[in-house]
Amino acid sequence: MAIGIDADTEYAERAGIPSGGAGTLSAGGFADFFAGVWLYRPSASATYALTAAGSIIHCQAGAREVIVGFNSAGSALADLNLQIIYNSGGGTGTPYLFAGHTGASFLDEWVYYFIYEDASNNLVGGYILLSDLATAVTNSYANDNAGSQYVNSLTFGNDSGHGACVLGYYAFGRARDSAASPANVLTYAASDATIAGDWGFWALGNNTDTADTSGNGRTLTFGGTLTTQTSPTLGGGGAAVAVLLHQLRTQGIA
Repeated sequence: MAIGIDADTEYAERAGIPSGGAGTLSAGGFADFFAGVWLYRPSASATYALTAAGSIIHCQAGAREVIVGFNSAGSALADLNLQIIYNSGGGTGTPYLFAGHTGASFLDEWVYYFIYEDASNNLVGGYILLSDLATAVTNSYANDNAGSQYVNSLTFGNDSGHGACVLGYYAFGRARDSAASPANVLTYAASDATIAGDWGFWALGNNTDTADTSGNGRTLTFGGTLTTQTSPTLGGGGAAVAVLLHQLRTQGIA
């Protein structure tokens, strides 16, 4: 199952994350972390008003933030562009757009969105289609954040100010306090259960399921009146198959 978010005041969030020490999600400067979630946007209810400048995943660290979501360009759903903001100095940061992914793209299908820092200290954002679990579309930016900017709130479906949602159904949110790789992300996307080392895993099974099943007790807070929806079908051998296909493709075999 999944949760449905359909108003700008609705969200799923883990706030009050410690800045360093036990329970920290990231190292300083958005280093060593991963966050991802599945999202289905139904065409029957997709609107510009509820996606303009909306966040799918929002990581807040004091005055800085890292976001995957939509911008507010234009005046119709098709005018919006998927963007990643890798903040490097407070304020709104610098947006990096995904060519070919507008607000009207990939409606009526499940898409996995994610943000992470890799082993080379690049911030990476992107998405994976359920119909192609072996391909991650990404862009990256050399992480020049530094110092005490620890992720202190993680929000799915909105920003930490709860002012602009991306309407749709959300399932299988995951966070990890370690760097990631493309192969890692394919594994995370293909699994509907906690994986060893998760900082938090939230099945989002229904509109009251805030539980963290990673064993770390990091429950979410739901805001607004969420609905209960159907989740994507994952699990089984999907993770292993996705990673194998990725390896074959990078070698020019598949």
